Amino acid sequence: MTPANIWLSVATGLAGLLGGFILGRRKRRFSPDEREQNQVAEIPQPKEPPPAPIQAVVTTQPPSKPEPPGDFHQLMLGMVDAIDEIELRKKHAAPGSDDVLSAIQGRLQDLIELSDGELIQEKSWQPTMQRAVKVEPAESGQTDVRFLQTRATGLKHAGRIIRKQEVIISQPKS
Repeated sequence: MTPANIWLSVATGLAGLLGGFILGRRKRRFSPDEREQNQVAEIPQPKEPPPAPIQAVVTTQPPSKPEPPGDFHQLMLGMVDAIDEIELRKKHAAPGSDDVLSAIQGRLQDLIELSDGELIQEKSWQPTMQRAVKVEPAESGQTDVRFLQTRATGLKHAGRIIRKQEVIISQPKS
């Protein structure tokens, strides 16, 4: 088995597990034949009284989304780190295996998007979305801060920044 096949099988399994975690599980419904075959007994349910009329409640504030647990953010950050790791490996991968790695990256990105996440991959300096992890001296004549390289991809979830993009910049001396 080649390393590319190993990566693909690991990523496919990871994507399946994460997809099940994110999307939730569906309950299995048995067909009448399966019920009979498995001897599933149906318990008669008492008739419920008709529901009370629904009263409308008008509010001026939009409904709030429940905050996901911290473990969920850690899971998403792990997927972002895996995307970054794959990007590094693609630069040194054997010919043909970069297609497999790109497919894995795509699946991870799809899972992040399905869970209302967004990758931060800006190519210009934006301090509200990025954090400079290294500042290099500016070239002669440079008057503004310049983006040089990404060290780690950032993550937003439900419009809130979970982790800023980590970048290297060049800045003129003040």
